Amino acid sequence: MTRFIIIALFVVLWSCEDPVSINIPNSTPKLVVDGVITDVQTLQEIRLLYSNDFNSTTGTDKANGATVRIIDNIGQAIDFLEATDGLYQSTAVVSGNYGNSYQLQIELSDGTTYESDFQVLKPTPAIDFLSVNIVPNLRNDDPEVFNVSVHTTDFIEMGDFYRWKIFKNGFQLGNISDVILRSDRLFNQNQFSVEFDAFEFSSGDSCIIEQYSLSEPAFEFFRLLQIQTGELGRSTSTEPSPVKSNIYNINDHSEVVLGFFYATSVSQAEIVVE
Repeated sequence: MTRFIIIALFVVLWSCEDPVSINIPNSTPKLVVDGVITDVQTLQEIRLLYSNDFNSTTGTDKANGATVRIIDNIGQAIDFLEATDGLYQSTAVVSGNYGNSYQLQIELSDGTTYESDFQVLKPTPAIDFLSVNIVPNLRNDDPEVFNVSVHTTDFIEMGDFYRWKIFKNGFQLGNISDVILRSDRLFNQNQFSVEFDAFEFSSGDSCIIEQYSLSEPAFEFFRLLQIQTGELGRSTSTEPSPVKSNIYNINDHSEVVLGFFYATSVSQAEIVVE
């Protein structure tokens, strides 16, 4: 019988741990990879851990002692060192470059080797502006509750994919089921807006919006993960199944690996709610 396991899946850089139930053919721990390279000049980070059985009462095991690097399509390499258990940081402050493709390479302490597909780092348009909207408050006596919308202009070429992260007073809001995604199929070349109506703000709160470019495979990964985590527990939901990773054991492509490696550029804007 198929069993459920819990994984702590770090889906993007700067995110917190989001427990996700995924239907896996057996309860053998699976490698979980949170991997991303951005165009931000920083210490890039890769997180490696192992999934837990659904009924486990212990914390997630970290993949310690691995050799981690990212290479690009012109042969340049970024090496990583383990900073803390399962967290690997680049040995220098670096950034990805628009138009380059990047591959994550991992060798575990036992010699097992993994690679990702190459991912293109696409530019992200600048955020034109943020706006604040008054919304009905049905939960308490606070007369004014607000949400925030982002306004941005899509590039000329068709095939752009976006993700946003929302921060309130320095803390990221939401979880993996709240991932906010858009494709430019309906608004190519035009200005468009996204209202983050799931998140409430009060007067005086600061709001930071981070806007990310995604490749189509990364977009599909997050879209399917959002669907599955959003449906878990509903009586009408379909049976969950593994969301396909782009990371594989180079000697055994049948091995299930969880997580995704992608490349992205980041645009950011901030507003104080009034």
